[in-house]
Amino acid sequence: NLNLAHKTKDNKFSITLNASFANDNSNLIRADLTQYINLPPVIPALYDSSGKLSWSSGGFPINNPLAEIARKYKVVTNRLTANSLIEYNLSQELKLKVNLGYNMVNVDERDKVPTSSQDPQFSPYGSAFFGKNEINSWIIEPQVEYFKLLLKKGKLQAQIGGTLQENSENLSSISASGYSNDNLLNSTVGAQTITSMVSSQLYHYEAVFGRVNYNLAE
Repeated sequence: NLNLAHKTKDNKFSITLNASFANDNSNLIRADLTQYINLPPVIPALYDSSGKLSWSSGGFPINNPLAEIARKYKVVTNRLTANSLIEYNLSQELKLKVNLGYNMVNVDERDKVPTSSQDPQFSPYGSAFFGKNEINSWIIEPQVEYFKLLLKKGKLQAQIGGTLQENSENLSSISASGYSNDNLLNSTVGAQTITSMVSSQLYHYEAVFGRVNYNLAE
């Protein structure tokens, strides 16, 4: 986190800045392992003599819960948030200020299903998913404030300002399947079938506002 503030000695100019950045790396298992909570306490060996996952015992197929652990799922998320307020007093009656804001979220998602996590009797192939999502938004709000005492007891307040805002989102994903080599799951090189998708959204907003207040007496 970053927090900065500055004000000149004559109090005419001031600026504040607040920013934060967060990085999250998640390596969660794809499935909920609590679905295997009702397995008997004594179950067949989950690995065979060669150290690979076992899929049968005594000639009967078994559902190996360790297959879920072998299926790698990773999400990396970066978040940046920043805002600033800048003020300048032209006089005791007139003030200029602007609010600035920025937000960014980047998500990188990877999901890998190797052949080693599947029953070999079905001649499986590996598959992988690569997804990216980027969200950006910013806002600028300039304002002018005017303050004036009138007729000793009266107070005039006027404000005019505007808003500029933009939100954008870019999403891309690649689904790859048909891998015969688990070592190639980090890219699409070894895939037999590749399906990609790209989408984007853009929102832009502009507005102008103003108000005038007058109090006869306080």
